[in-house]
Amino acid sequence: LMEVEARFSQEKQGLEAKSWQVGRSKVFLKEDLQGRLEQAVQEAVKSYVVLLQRSWRGFVQRRRFRKIRKAARVVQATLLTAQASKDFRALRRRNLSALMLQKWWRMIPLRVR
Repeated sequence: LMEVEARFSQEKQGLEAKSWQVGRSKVFLKEDLQGRLEQAVQEAVKSYVVLLQRSWRGFVQRRRFRKIRKAARVVQATLLTAQASKDFRALRRRNLSALMLQKWWRMIPLRVR
């Protein structure tokens, strides 16, 4: 209670004199002080809940982002593989065409004889 009293005085919400008293097994509070304490507890709980929600949502979004990034890499790899395969087939077709032209050029002088 001393800490709460110090905090309230820092916030310019000083406590009135004799607003609380310690008994043998209980602490007795005036209604005004009890309400302010309950409000302070609610605000503290709310801030912890917001912190917990923010942490959880951040964790979920980071996990989601990692999954999306991994999927994007798989798609990119697949597209690069498909493009490389297409380029290879085109190059192979071009090489086979060049071989056919060379073959025909070599064959022409033999047929002319």
